[in-house]
Parts: sequence; C-alpha cells; structure tokens
Amino acid sequence: IMSDYSTRTGQQPNVGLVIGAGGASRAALYAMHKAGIQTVYLINRTLATAEKVRDDFKSVFEVTVIPSLAKLPKHPDVIVGTVPAETTTENQFSTIFGPRGLCIDMSYKPRQTPLLSVAQRHQGWHTVTGVDVLLAQAYDQFYLWTGCEPPREKIIEAVARHELERAKG
Repeated sequence: IMSDYSTRTGQQPNVGLVIGAGGASRAALYAMHKAGIQTVYLINRTLATAEKVRDDFKSVFEVTVIPSLAKLPKHPDVIVGTVPAETTTENQFSTIFGPRGLCIDMSYKPRQTPLLSVAQRHQGWHTVTGVDVLLAQAYDQFYLWTGCEPPREKIIEAVARHELERAKG
C-alpha cells in the first residue's frame, strides 16, 4: 500500500507514525522500514509497551517512542493506526497532519474511523481503510496459495454483501 502511494504521488515518504504497540504495529513498523521511511515514531498509551516494541526492532532499524501526540517532533508523511477505533476520538488526532500524506487505519470496525475522518478533512491526505488492508492481504494470500491471480471483483462483492447483511442485523 505504501509503495503504491509513492508510485501514484511521486512522493517518497520520510517520516512515519504508528499509533499503538500491539501485534499490528509490528507489521506497520516493518512495512515503513521496508518502504524506506527514515524517521519512524511510535506512540502507545502505555509507554513501556512501546519501548519494548522499539527494543525488539533496534537491531534492524531505529524507532523513536514519543510520549504523546502533542510531542510529535515532525509531521508524518505516513500515519498508521493500529488500535481499535472505538478507543479513539477525532480530537486526539487534530494536530498530527501536515500538508499531505497517507493515512492507514488497520481497524475495520467501523470502516470509517475517527483517525480516517480527521485525515479526510485535510486536503492532500490519502486514506486507506482497515477493510482495504484486509482485501490487499487476501489478494496476496490467494496468489501465494494458488499461484493464480485473485478474483478481486468477486472478493470485493462478497465483502460488500457480508457488510450489507451485517448492517441489516
């Protein structure tokens, strides 16, 4: 997703922010490293947990733990949220967006999260929902397991049907 963004925009992101320090944060941090992002920040409500994640990566690349979003040294070019959306509010994210970038929220319930809502109010920011992340993962897994190109349209239709059925109750 990050390399697609770089290709589409012609911009190489240099600063990344990962919100949360659970399992998904590790994937986000590593993806930022692989995408060539030079400065990577990590924030978590429990500082010790973020420091443990930072220490786990120290032999591969540097992660800077920040104690709060208010202390973010630079505006990120890429933001990845990895915490459940219901634990966040739009107000938390009001100051973190610079002029442009990519915002990915790994949370997929609800699809429209507080983080994505704030990003979408900032012109120049592209957003990716947690459902889109899961779809990208599904496409890659389908190809790895079968050696065939995934039937993307059918997968998207199945997800849309499932979401519609869940909304009906």
